[in-house]
Amino acid sequence: MKKIAIALTALIVLFSISACAQEPLSQTTEPSVSMDCPTPSIETIVRTIKDQNFETLAAFDADGRLLLEITDHDPQKVTMTAEQIAQFREQGGALIIHNHPSGNSFSGQDLYTEAMRGTQRAIVVTRDYLYILSPGWQGWGDPDRLRDAHDKYSVEFERLAETEDWRSTSARNRWVSDQAVAAVASDFGLDYWKIPVKDLFCFHGIQVVTAG
Repeated sequence: MKKIAIALTALIVLFSISACAQEPLSQTTEPSVSMDCPTPSIETIVRTIKDQNFETLAAFDADGRLLLEITDHDPQKVTMTAEQIAQFREQGGALIIHNHPSGNSFSGQDLYTEAMRGTQRAIVVTRDYLYILSPGWQGWGDPDRLRDAHDKYSVEFERLAETEDWRSTSARNRWVSDQAVAAVASDFGLDYWKIPVKDLFCFHGIQVVTAG
């Protein structure tokens, strides 16, 4: 297993052995930055983009070093150019992080794009949750089939959501999105996690996502 996968397992175990009795870090707390790495840490990026009203993407190698950070200042998309994708691959890119101001999990286009890039781990950051995807032992699978499956499940779960009462449309959309990604992950053998952001900050554990 690649060390990036081992690290996330350690992160999940860390959360399971404590109920987080200590107070979460306040919004004014300075983010931690690795003394071994002068570029912004993963935690710094997550803290910066989780509340933004436009999408931002950051790419890291397997040691957590920032390779690039981009934004189109668009609330619904952020796009890597062909040159940036090539840079990501040539420099040993492993992790892609981007935020969703909507609060939703991965879109069908996200699944397609991550499969095309061959990302080792992908994370969608929202104000409340981190949605994390990794390919299984057989890889991501066909990008077009991933996107089509997501679209199919989105329709199915949207129909189910119509039978329930929701406190808001955004809450319903977040549920539909999360369920659709979980269903796709099950079908394609992908690893999928949903972790509250407050738990990561409480444990100071977000660095472990890509630590060796």
